[in-house]
Amino acid sequence: MIMTKKILMGIALVAGFISCTEDYTDWSAPQSNPAHQVLPASVLMVEPTVSAIDFTSETREVIQLFTTNLQADEYTVTFSGVGTSNECELTANADGEIATEALQKAVSDVYGGGSEERTMYAKVSAKILRETEDGYVVVNTEAEPFEFKATLPAGAVFDTDPVLYMTGNVYGWGATWVPMVPVWGHPNMSWLVIYLHEGEEFKFAPQAGWGGDFGMEVNIEDPAGMNPQNSGGNIKVGNPGWYLIQVDNDPDEGATITFHQPKIYLVGNTSPAGWGQEESGLFTIPDSEAGQFVSPQFQSSDEVRMCVKFDDVEWWQTEFVVLNGQIDYRGAGDDQTRVRVTAGHRCYLNFNNGSGVYKE
Repeated sequence: MIMTKKILMGIALVAGFISCTEDYTDWSAPQSNPAHQVLPASVLMVEPTVSAIDFTSETREVIQLFTTNLQADEYTVTFSGVGTSNECELTANADGEIATEALQKAVSDVYGGGSEERTMYAKVSAKILRETEDGYVVVNTEAEPFEFKATLPAGAVFDTDPVLYMTGNVYGWGATWVPMVPVWGHPNMSWLVIYLHEGEEFKFAPQAGWGGDFGMEVNIEDPAGMNPQNSGGNIKVGNPGWYLIQVDNDPDEGATITFHQPKIYLVGNTSPAGWGQEESGLFTIPDSEAGQFVSPQFQSSDEVRMCVKFDDVEWWQTEFVVLNGQIDYRGAGDDQTRVRVTAGHRCYLNFNNGSGVYKE
């Protein structure tokens, strides 16, 4: 998930285009060559439109970062930070807008996560068309970096250590290992709600590192219709979207990977379904990777409980809550800290960054 690039340092350039010949001419002598056109300098000036972004409460799907004095179809924005050599590059549209999810990931990529406020630097560059007597030429131009503050959600909490991890091409093949959620009373079983991209490849390992890793060589079940493909032993995504992945890594019988629909249930006194896992208690499933899972309205002001559902697994063995803005998984641990919510509110879950909130 984290990809870094070598940082490009330098003072902002005033880019122009000068037509010239290869012949040396003594500039003290009269010029015999025809006059050559010098294009006007194209100085890109950027006006920031944000000074701080708090991703723990941000609800916009797109954030406008800046406006400019020169019109381009798109802009390249290079992000860097303080005390890190990591860099991330994104594309902004003609209005200086970037998808909120992509921007949040850029902050995480630069700093490697962390929920404290971060200082970000954004350097905007573009290719601008300039008209000449002979047609149009492309001029590369770049602005001085500007600064803004960013606060990331703290991320999911595991009450017990994960027993299985996932990595793949989206995560730099081992640069990042995504922890899976343990299941209480089932020491070989783990699960994960995740968005899978078209053509994405991944596999699993019993630790956050290589060794004992597995993919398409084990038993695969696909009731959700993800259509996994074999790519050199890696699992390749056929149909992108949100999935609930269940892995039972039995040391004797071998591993089974199952792709389920990502059904999240509200359970207990706050749920329209009560203590059963019924349709009326289901969260909505987002249409896009940037979307949130949203619960039904809470039926009472009481303790909230949520879970996923597997055959032969009790609901409380896969339960979780939102605590201090983070998704807090029980895993194989003890009963969790109970959280009271307000009747009429809902729970909003962001499985991309492990955050959640209770609100109207």
